[in-house]
Amino acid sequence: DLKSGIFFNMNFLKALNLDSNSIGSIEASTFEKLGELEWLSLSNNSINQLDRRTFETLFYLRKLNLSSNQLEFVDQFVFAQLYNLACLDLSSNRIRTIENFAFSQLNRLRDLYLNQQEHLILAKNSLTGLESIMNLYVSFSLVKGNVFNRQTLMNSLKPTRERYVSEDLIYLRTIYLIVKDDSLVVVEANNRVNNC
Repeated sequence: DLKSGIFFNMNFLKALNLDSNSIGSIEASTFEKLGELEWLSLSNNSINQLDRRTFETLFYLRKLNLSSNQLEFVDQFVFAQLYNLACLDLSSNRIRTIENFAFSQLNRLRDLYLNQQEHLILAKNSLTGLESIMNLYVSFSLVKGNVFNRQTLMNSLKPTRERYVSEDLIYLRTIYLIVKDDSLVVVEANNRVNNC
């Protein structure tokens, strides 16, 4: 587990790789002294939840990799302070729920990986506010209550301010959708780009 104060006197650190360290939890103030951090990878651990304050001081963070953990829930405010985030990898978790507007503050997010989620349910506004999104990777099983079609995707990508759907997708270059147990029209499927 990551305790607060572990990164004391490392305030100029730009990149931090904590992959495969059997991390189960992160105390809320663990990264508070890493204000210059631009890249953080916590892949292949056992993290099952994130406190709303976990990343609140990482204003310059551009890439965050949380893949291959045990996250089940994405809180509306956990990424709220990551204004410069360009790439977020949440693939290969156990995410069931993404709160409405969870990504609404991520105006610079270009790449979002939500693939390999077995029971993901996308609510109407789960992806709202992704104004700069270029590559979106989503896969899940259709479970009760998860009605997913092209219009649902378009509506979920709508920014909070009123715009037409065609404008919402102006920057979207790649969408990679996999749905098990049913069929879905793939809007576009290009070769997968590198994760965060």
